[in-house]
Amino acid sequence: MIKSISKTSEMKTKLRQEGKTTILDKTEHIAAILTMNKELEKFRNEYREKNRRVIFDIQKM
Repeated sequence: MIKSISKTSEMKTKLRQEGKTTILDKTEHIAAILTMNKELEKFRNEYREKNRRVIFDIQKM
């Protein structure tokens, strides 16, 4: 008897049946996703820079 460990497919099926999913394939959806990705990349770069500075400061001690 094999028991499923991952419930991802079950959850996806349930959400689709309940109408709680949306396909993001329209032009405005794609534009919003691209804008969000650019913003997130900016935040990631800021975080990396701050992290590098902290590591550098610790190494100087």
